Amino acid sequence: MALTDASAGKLVPRKISELVQETFRVYRTSFRSFLLIALVPNAPVIPLAFVSGNEITVTVITAYAFSFVLSALAGGAMVCAVSQQYLGRPIKARECYGRAWARVLSLVLSRAAFFLAIVGAVAPSLALSTATAPALMTVSAFAMIIGMPLAIYLAVNWFFFSECIMLERKGPLVSLWHSRELVKGRFWRILGIGAVFAVIGIAGILAAFTAYLVFEVASPVLGALVFATVITALQPIMWIGETLVYYDLRIRKANYTIENLAQEMGKA
Repeated sequence: MALTDASAGKLVPRKISELVQETFRVYRTSFRSFLLIALVPNAPVIPLAFVSGNEITVTVITAYAFSFVLSALAGGAMVCAVSQQYLGRPIKARECYGRAWARVLSLVLSRAAFFLAIVGAVAPSLALSTATAPALMTVSAFAMIIGMPLAIYLAVNWFFFSECIMLERKGPLVSLWHSRELVKGRFWRILGIGAVFAVIGIAGILAAFTAYLVFEVASPVLGALVFATVITALQPIMWIGETLVYYDLRIRKANYTIENLAQEMGKA
């Protein structure tokens, strides 16, 4: 079913196909603002395209660490931006980042816990994946059988921590558990939606890599910059989709309305 003009920009329950369509509509409506928000966390790593070699240096580690913190802030800023659009308010990247900065500790700690849990679930199997000894290969396979489902389970249940922090004022770690409560009873639906967006993301990454190969012939630096540009342009799709699915969960569970959203966002 195509997204109707009557439901566009309104807090209503949506089918998976409608969530995808609404995601692109929201992005298209305020493309510049969303792109600017997405550009900020990528800014520290873009200069690395001009650095030759693949060595892991203090500069590289610092750039990625700074990018990680900015990504946590960007996730919060994106929640703010989507909410501002639904409330009919102008989206100002600086204001959205200002709101995220007010919750920076919760955003960074929750994001760190999220990624450490996911990495911790799959790291043992990855570490042993190159083993040649039969015993270690068996352990690696067993770790993969346990680790991958656990990583997927945690990712689905904890996925909406940024929304819980920005809109419901949940603190670090508490936001992860509150996200789990929202997902409870809807796990398989959220997993299905996540799979759809994952396919979109993979298609975008392939497009970015293709662009890199084309431009890399002329200049490796140009190829890296084109790759970074395409990836940056794709990131808002995932963030916007995440927030819309969060809305959908609350609508289905607690009849969440635009009035509730306005109250949580406060005055413009």
